[in-house]
Amino acid sequence: MWHKRERGECGGDAGAGRSRRGGRVCRGFTLLELIICMAIMCLLAAASIPAFKDFTSGSRIRGSAQSIVAALRAARRIAITQRVSRAVSVYMNTASGISNAVSYYDTADTVKLQYMAKNVYLLDTGGANQVVTYTFNARGGVAVTPSNNAIRVVGPLDKYIEVTTITATGHVRMGQLEQ
Repeated sequence: MWHKRERGECGGDAGAGRSRRGGRVCRGFTLLELIICMAIMCLLAAASIPAFKDFTSGSRIRGSAQSIVAALRAARRIAITQRVSRAVSVYMNTASGISNAVSYYDTADTVKLQYMAKNVYLLDTGGANQVVTYTFNARGGVAVTPSNNAIRVVGPLDKYIEVTTITATGHVRMGQLEQ
């Protein structure tokens, strides 16, 4: 238990604050001990910064890929349940000014445009950076225009996740984070 110290009770320089006066032990830390602790904390913080940056960039890539997968799965579900065709467009770098975004119909038949996270961009695995449209039919199948079937969600340090659709069934898969 820490005691309230009266002025002059622990003495000035006798034993660097660890002396015994009047039956009481004076406890505390020396300035050198505090400086050493601060130096250790700074080293640990500096060592953890690269790991934190990797974690945040991976999270952005995963989040962007999951938003594309969610839009594709929702379009497929709506196409099957309402027996209508539903399209999802994925915009790479286009001349129209829209890039790194996904447009889709939500459940209220409203067109939504969702941009990807900061420092994340989209690539067409077919090599053309353009608009890729996935059109789901009432049976759940999908037609992809142009005829490729994967979108690569790329982040810093060229880490990426591929989002693919299986054309015959329309199922959507998201790969693992790769480098």
